Amino acid sequence: MSEAATAKTARSTSELVALVEALIFVADEPVAAKLLGEVLEEERGSVQAAIDGLVREYEGRESGLQIREIAGGWQLTTRTEFHDEVRHFLKTRPSAKLSL
Repeated sequence: MSEAATAKTARSTSELVALVEALIFVADEPVAAKLLGEVLEEERGSVQAAIDGLVREYEGRESGLQIREIAGGWQLTTRTEFHDEVRHFLKTRPSAKLSL
C-alpha cells in the first residue's frame, strides 16, 4: 500500500466536533476523551477541545440536552431541570431509554 493511501486525512475542527458529538451520542456509557482520541486517531487535546466546545454550545443554546462529565467520561444527557417531565414521559413508554 502506498504511503499516500495509508496517510491519515486531516479533519477540520468542525468535522472533529461533529464526530465527537456522534460518538458520545451513540455510546451506552460515558466515554473518555482518551478513548475518543484513540478511536479517531486524534490528539487527546484536540478531542478535549472539541468536547469543551460542545459543552459550551449546548449550554449556550439552552438545549434540553447537555454533555456531562460522568465517571471520567462524557455522556449526552437530558438537563436536570427537565428530569421530572422526562421521567413522566418515559413511564408512558415501557421500552424507552433513560439517560439522565
